Amino acid sequence: MSETASKIQSGSVCRVSYETAGFGGKLMSDLARGAGDAGRLFPKRNWREVVAEIETRKYPRAELSQTIVSSLRALGAPDEAMLNATLLGSEKTYAIVTGQQAGFLGGPLYALYKALTAIKLAQQYNAEAAGAAKFVPVFWVAGDDHDLHEIDHAYFLKADGSLDRLNAEYTRDNEGRAASDVWLAKDDEALQRQSAALTPYLTQKDIEYFSAIYFKHSLERAFASVLLHWLGKAGLVVVCSCDLRQFGGELLARNLDDYERVGALIDAAGEEMARSGYEPGFEKSMRKGPHFFMEGPDCARMRIEPIEKAGARIFRRDGKGGDEFTREELLAQDMQKFSAAAALRPILQNLIFPCVATVLGPGEISYWAQLREVHAHYGAVWPLIVPRATLTLIDSRGEKAVRKLGLENEPEAIFGGIDVLRARAIVPSISAEANAKKDAALEKVDELLKDLQQSAAGVEPMLAKVRAKIAYQLERVIARTAALKDLRNGALAARAAYLHALVHPKGAPQERV
Repeated sequence: MSETASKIQSGSVCRVSYETAGFGGKLMSDLARGAGDAGRLFPKRNWREVVAEIETRKYPRAELSQTIVSSLRALGAPDEAMLNATLLGSEKTYAIVTGQQAGFLGGPLYALYKALTAIKLAQQYNAEAAGAAKFVPVFWVAGDDHDLHEIDHAYFLKADGSLDRLNAEYTRDNEGRAASDVWLAKDDEALQRQSAALTPYLTQKDIEYFSAIYFKHSLERAFASVLLHWLGKAGLVVVCSCDLRQFGGELLARNLDDYERVGALIDAAGEEMARSGYEPGFEKSMRKGPHFFMEGPDCARMRIEPIEKAGARIFRRDGKGGDEFTREELLAQDMQKFSAAAALRPILQNLIFPCVATVLGPGEISYWAQLREVHAHYGAVWPLIVPRATLTLIDSRGEKAVRKLGLENEPEAIFGGIDVLRARAIVPSISAEANAKKDAALEKVDELLKDLQQSAAGVEPMLAKVRAKIAYQLERVIARTAALKDLRNGALAARAAYLHALVHPKGAPQERV
């Protein structure tokens, strides 16, 4: 985002700084501005330089394309997505990759912004290449994630500015499973509860669409289907992590031997970040072990822990009395049982995709900053790092609140927090000042009535009535004006509360909630 701001009006786009919008931290801001040490962590290159490096590597283009095409066909992807998936099997075709966890009902807004950023970037590079190369936007659904509490709900903004949380219903035996292995409850009562919960926010057609999607697919494939429904016609290729596990065998074999080296590289990069004043994405105390998960009982994803036994290194699933394997026994397992953890997922991505650029959010940028040497260690091409778009959407009701609060020319103020907005909503009471002026006016009336009384006998009753009427009308006008101001203050306070909830639901940027 730029530092400039313009007037907020219907259909307009205003820009504020990352700091104002609460988007990311110091590394994100420095990267966007080309300031600080961000350029050293993410050296700038153009796509042609990355393409030249990609051309020195080999990729499983044909197998990858066939796998993705088969998956997209099963999801009923539109022709535009199918065509781009087919193109991935061809030379001179390159990927713009982004991704996100399989959020319920499409996940938070920033997942959509990632996809849109990748699409726009692919369009830009295609125009610049003028046919000499082709660029395909790819969205990697991180269906191997097994922290279901992060993805099993969606928030809706209610009319009073409060949030309504809708939880996905699945049985408790799904805890610990990856999103690719979790299905929502399909009984009639669960479907009725979900439909009733969505009724205040979605049309019946949309409710039926989501119900059908989640009835047919796991959380991972349902999310992929939703993205294809929204953006498949724009050429977005959506891939599911469960379909890509088959390509991770060689990386798993190497990581079983060198995970300590990889951990040291990550730690060293984190120390370098800290010296530059940036917060590392991975903790120094990150557990030392292979950077893969393995399927355990009931499809739960468990870590692989190295142990020494009888003078030899073996690997135990989860380190809690789980099954033990030699290196060879692990590698003999079905690759569908394994999934890359956060440190190796980007490496796997860039080993199997001819990836020229990757679109990231601020959290991802902080841990990718620790992975450049890991890429070099495994021979993966370091792509262009592109921050995703960040937007805050103002609906018609929010726009009206902006106007009523007088914030049309102050886009920064809408991010100022509830106290700032409330201060703009409260007009000071007029009662004290008005009553003082009323008393002063009545003193003048009393002087006039006294003069009239002296000039004409017997008018005292009439003058007393006049004085009473004047006093009554003044008090009535003051009371009514004060009541109207109180009413206006209440309405403005409600608008301020709604605008704050729209921009900062749960105190976080809109796109995250």
